[in-house]
Amino acid sequence: MLAYRWLCSLLSSTRHVHRRDCTQALRSYSRAPLSLAASFSICATSVLSPRGPNEAATGTFFASIDAAARRAVTTTPPCLPANASSRCHASLVPRINWPRRDSGSNHATAAFRSLALYPCSSARRSSTRANSSRGSSTRMPTSTTSGISMSSVAVTAARARAFHPLFAPLGPGAFIRRAVAPAGRAGAAIAATAGRRKIRAGTSRSAPLPWSRICRNKTSRIGASAETQAMAAGKQDVTLKVCSWNVLLPNGQAGATDNPAWFVNKYYGSRTPREIRTWEHRHELIRKRIHELDADIYALQEVAAATFEADFAFLASAGYEHVLHNKHRFRPATFWRRDQFELCGARCKDRTLLVLLRHRISNAYLFVANCHLTGGSGVENAQTRLRQIADVVGQAEKEARKMIAQLHKVPQTLKKHERSQLDMTQYELALEEFALCCMGDFNASGNTAVRHFLREACVTPEFQEPFQEGSLTSKEKHHAFGPLTDIYEDWFGVQPTYVAPDLKSVYIDAESQGPSALFGRCVRHIFEKYTGGGDRMTSDQLLAFVRFVNDGNMRGGILRAYNALVATRPGRESDKFIDTTISADDLIELCFSEVVAGMLWSLRYDFEMCGAPDIVRPDVFAENLDHIFVSSHLQPISCSDTLSQTERAAIFERGEFVPNEWHPSDHFPISGVLCWVRGARPGKVEYVPTSL
Repeated sequence: MLAYRWLCSLLSSTRHVHRRDCTQALRSYSRAPLSLAASFSICATSVLSPRGPNEAATGTFFASIDAAARRAVTTTPPCLPANASSRCHASLVPRINWPRRDSGSNHATAAFRSLALYPCSSARRSSTRANSSRGSSTRMPTSTTSGISMSSVAVTAARARAFHPLFAPLGPGAFIRRAVAPAGRAGAAIAATAGRRKIRAGTSRSAPLPWSRICRNKTSRIGASAETQAMAAGKQDVTLKVCSWNVLLPNGQAGATDNPAWFVNKYYGSRTPREIRTWEHRHELIRKRIHELDADIYALQEVAAATFEADFAFLASAGYEHVLHNKHRFRPATFWRRDQFELCGARCKDRTLLVLLRHRISNAYLFVANCHLTGGSGVENAQTRLRQIADVVGQAEKEARKMIAQLHKVPQTLKKHERSQLDMTQYELALEEFALCCMGDFNASGNTAVRHFLREACVTPEFQEPFQEGSLTSKEKHHAFGPLTDIYEDWFGVQPTYVAPDLKSVYIDAESQGPSALFGRCVRHIFEKYTGGGDRMTSDQLLAFVRFVNDGNMRGGILRAYNALVATRPGRESDKFIDTTISADDLIELCFSEVVAGMLWSLRYDFEMCGAPDIVRPDVFAENLDHIFVSSHLQPISCSDTLSQTERAAIFERGEFVPNEWHPSDHFPISGVLCWVRGARPGKVEYVPTSL
């Protein structure tokens, strides 16, 4: 408590920082067993420097902070007890994000963001560069045994003593003291890397992140803009725009009997002109909408593997690279700008696609999970969705830990209890260095298990989704990326991403939960039309109905239900006559199976094509099935409205349900601009409406 009061009273008196900023710094350092006095030295040396952010001062910052983070000070402030320090190895020091309060705090921001997990090495070149940039004709003596330049430390310590009298007791050697590594082979494994990485101070590019060994940036900084140099040095946050959209499976082979997207026509009303339903028209609308969004990363769902290259060639020509899932008919695909990101790896999971991207300038790493989870109601589907999202997030965590272990050269011969000592450190490193963006079509809304898992970082067996009974998991599921933020729900409010006519209230009786009276009239109209007023429908008559409503395709849920019904009738095994005709009640049962399966839009199209009684204009069914979840490193700056004012009026006032003439899918795209920072506080999001 004395330490906290001393630090706050000292730093809050300056024009650079505020008391709550000091609180964040102290709390951050309290998570690691770093010397308390060393923490004060780091804060004060960085924040109280009276000079501006010039190259020489920045070099001095990096060197002095690196030294202070790895040594415990021998002299503590007057208000602290003499034994207030507890030592640890330097690799456990966390990375600090100092919030940018005003223009005067940029110097402190650069200093704190440059504090990283870099073991000491010889800084003779850093000292030479820093001294030469000051125009000094003589060089101060350096010491290579301590692994840090004595000249840069002395200059920074002298600057702190001159700026504030409380630092007068800190002599020129106050920042120098040997660190003690943790006992055991685990500590030795970490300490073994102490001389393998080097710090380059006083340059326009900060020390690279540890993972740049695996995928190092080869772009030259010579002649780079000031903005690029600042971003590479960690002085400027990275902003990026992400977008997720279920584009509805392309129907490029319309009319073909082997077309996998034959059913897309049935999403449109039967009165919609044929040319509006063609893939040529839909493709042009998709291309135009994607170019208007102008995102850096696109997560698309329901793309067709057979025509993928031709369908999205316009993105390749615009400078995007991609990864396509290798399974399923409905495949996710992720695109990113090749001049901003480099692909480090990709994994295909069950209805999810995970890619690891490295930002070419800042060397920051981002996991992008593109999800198209299983749809449908019921406990089994909810369990499947939870398993799918837990698998892809767990895979991201596994890859992050693997990269960290490779970097630190953790020997595989460590015993189990020794390796466990590194687990928490690796988790912290994963949280600090890897950002996670999980977006896509989750096929569920409300307080689902998937939402709870992502937002709370865990889900227990006791959790139950609304209106459902039964446990969704046998054991607790959790992940190490911390609570994720739904940028629309938390910052923008719940927005509809899926809009359709509410046909459940039309086709399902509210009391019996069976077929409604209107549904029965529609089916009987079809029965009478194809039987000619008879009391039984033959298989040929049923197949004629299926072929007519499916554009010649002998497919569909009604045909599958008919085959299942015939197969269960008695006499099949004994080679007796099997009655393949059905009654009107049987046809109602077959058609209602489509309602249970959620294929309401398909039945409505069938009824309209057959001239069934006209349906009264239904209400609007709007749900937010699509989401963008981000970790704490990715903080929303702005979000786009899923529906423009023109689209809202067309849907809710005139009943123009999608897809239609002006929109090619049954989902609307979601997008947001994110600020890529480390550990910053949440800010206020800006409302950015879209317009057509």
